[in-house]
Amino acid sequence: MHSTWVLVNPAAGGGRCGRRARALREGVEARWPGARWVETTSGADLRARALEAASGGAARVLVLGGDGSAHLAAGALVGTTTALGLVPAGTGNDLAASLGLPPGLEAALDALAAGHPRAIDLLRIESLRGTARARLAGCVVGFGMDADAMDRVDRARVLRRGRLLYALAALRTVFSYRPPRVRVTVDEQVVHDGPLFFGAVANTPTYAGGLRVAPRARTDDGLLDLCVVPPLGSRWRQAASFGAVRRGEHGALPGVVMARGRRVVIEGDPIPVTVDGERTDLRAPVAVEVVPGCLRVLAAAPALVLVAA
Repeated sequence: MHSTWVLVNPAAGGGRCGRRARALREGVEARWPGARWVETTSGADLRARALEAASGGAARVLVLGGDGSAHLAAGALVGTTTALGLVPAGTGNDLAASLGLPPGLEAALDALAAGHPRAIDLLRIESLRGTARARLAGCVVGFGMDADAMDRVDRARVLRRGRLLYALAALRTVFSYRPPRVRVTVDEQVVHDGPLFFGAVANTPTYAGGLRVAPRARTDDGLLDLCVVPPLGSRWRQAASFGAVRRGEHGALPGVVMARGRRVVIEGDPIPVTVDGERTDLRAPVAVEVVPGCLRVLAAAPALVLVAA
């Protein structure tokens, strides 16, 4: 039995993760002798390997990749005693950042080897029409222009995934997006009912590689954080608002809603919903609920509540 598994997503970070990971193998072996090293072939393979590790009683699964890889592994490990350790090697590494893990790969390995196990929350997204399976999210559930921007990212052929591509996709979407009408409820209280440009239900303060969409969000507080941005007037003003979002200052913009709770319901036009920066088959109406303390992780610093190693 291997107490440590290392799952590598070679496609993460625009294909750079595989090359960077191979240079780390010696350092991984030095910190976790006998670790099982697996270069996964797909998202389904990564999830299956994480399930295999947990069912075999592994103490930890280290994942080299970004938020997409973290999302897959978290879904496999939720509710088990196996801890998830994230080595930030993807395009967006927001869940790793929320756990205090440094961006450098060697530094992240050192932080994980120090091993501060803790329990964090996840978000559960469910279709209220039963048209798609329920999903879990570690970072953010997006709705509004987010799905259109992700579609542009997925169709890009010149630029690799990264902050520049995300920014360009978002800006192009701003000038073509037609805001739907959406009703948003937090713990049975309506907080928005009308045109919507962008919305996010967040477990982490940032997403999409550093956008501070919910600056107060924490992964271990038993709450979810909501951000709703309505149309702000001209398209140029809407585009300029992204600077405020990146700095976490958008809460002061007129009409923006920032709220916290345990359950959010999104209704109205059947807009698509993204999960941890990926497009899905989910469409409104959906409910998003926080699932407190359901995933064991390795963090860089002790949390308010530690769990047994």
